[in-house]
Amino acid sequence: MSYNYQESLNGEALSRYQCKLDLISCKECPYKLPAGVWQNNPCKWPDVQWGDVYSYLIDSPGVYTRESMKAFKSLEAHNFFISGWVQTVFHYLTEKGAPFILKADVKPSQRVNEDPHHPWVAVNSSGTVVAAHCDCMAGLSEVCSHVAALLFKIEAAGRLGYTRKACTEEPCKWNADFVKKVLPDPISKIKFYKASTVLKAKSRKRNRTRKFTPANDNQKQQLLDSLKGCTTKPIVLCTFNGYSTDFHWTTPTVNTPKIPAALKDWYHPDNIKLSIDELYDKCKGIADSMTISYEVTRYIYDCTTAQSSSMTWYDQRVGRITSSTVHNVLHTTLENPSTSLLKKICDPAPKPLNVPAVIWGREHEKSAIKEFQQVMCTDHQNFCVKKAGFLIDLNYPYIGVSADGIATCDCHGSSVLEVKCPYKYRSSLLPEFLADPNTCLTTDHELKKTHQYYSQVQLQMYVHNMNTSFFCGMG
Repeated sequence: MSYNYQESLNGEALSRYQCKLDLISCKECPYKLPAGVWQNNPCKWPDVQWGDVYSYLIDSPGVYTRESMKAFKSLEAHNFFISGWVQTVFHYLTEKGAPFILKADVKPSQRVNEDPHHPWVAVNSSGTVVAAHCDCMAGLSEVCSHVAALLFKIEAAGRLGYTRKACTEEPCKWNADFVKKVLPDPISKIKFYKASTVLKAKSRKRNRTRKFTPANDNQKQQLLDSLKGCTTKPIVLCTFNGYSTDFHWTTPTVNTPKIPAALKDWYHPDNIKLSIDELYDKCKGIADSMTISYEVTRYIYDCTTAQSSSMTWYDQRVGRITSSTVHNVLHTTLENPSTSLLKKICDPAPKPLNVPAVIWGREHEKSAIKEFQQVMCTDHQNFCVKKAGFLIDLNYPYIGVSADGIATCDCHGSSVLEVKCPYKYRSSLLPEFLADPNTCLTTDHELKKTHQYYSQVQLQMYVHNMNTSFFCGMG
């Protein structure tokens, strides 16, 4: 159900929808009502008769006219109902004296196995239809086929006596009888014509078939030989023995790379029983046996350009040394590695951080790249910045990097781009930034070799096999 449907409307559409709710004294949008308030009991429905349905459909904007309603059985909406596409109808009484609200899911007219539409109708106790709505494209401005199909089912319940019976299981069973899933059929089993049309066609007088003399084997052979002599060989020859060998089809094999299993699959709880030396030997054996092809690395790279919005990006980073962890890896010991660092490398669960510093960087990264590109375009020919995915190193597959972008121009080729938007310096000018002893830059505007950002861009340049890198900072 479209819980936020009302919030998705705006302007005139929202005003028109609110008028419907006011008309039926409904304080809450029917799409927001909890499931527990809806009942499946046709015995409590108002007795909606054909005249009520007829009056509402022809008096409301839509395709229904007096002429079309004369042949209502040919309408798409009626076909929805008799085909079982209107699912279980539920009802809800807003308050005493207010109209009943009845709803049902109706399968769409084309993509029948996709999510259904959700029409609802409001009916007063006498059976008069007061208002109706559907969340399909046409439902906002007119009476659509889904609303009409729902009304046809409600009217049928009254006509068949289910609204007047005592509370038995029979009305509820009838209400819940609909097509659960539309299954395909071979064309040979599909009936494209009505039974009356087929009977009429069979009763017609047919013209007598003309007699002809079938071709003998020699004549057939002459025809095939003459076809074979054509400049362009007719494709029909491939179905005859002796001629089909002239036709050969070869389908090129397309080797689509597959994303390899994540390194987290190497985890086994029994490894905790190993000694340090045994664990080291096992890890070294795994690392030495790891291989990855260039095609696979590029495939992963292309699949992860969305970076943190991609689950593949998270999966492939787990267990690998990345540009954001390499500095800490270089400054810990093998004998006593940092526990927090190991958790950061091996924890597969993405943990979204909503601290001010992270939010600031996330919100300003795109604008920083855009401004950087505008500045660089003045001095570089055809300068542009492309998104970068997660690139795994060919020689050491347990290493991977995710640059913020790849900058290219005709004059200097390709370079790695790393963007930083430090929250601490969001209101600082460049001189103030450089004066801070904890900043990443020297007074000559170069990255400090002892800073973690230096290790980060160095690893990115190595894995991307590039000689230059742009480091962009935005306050």
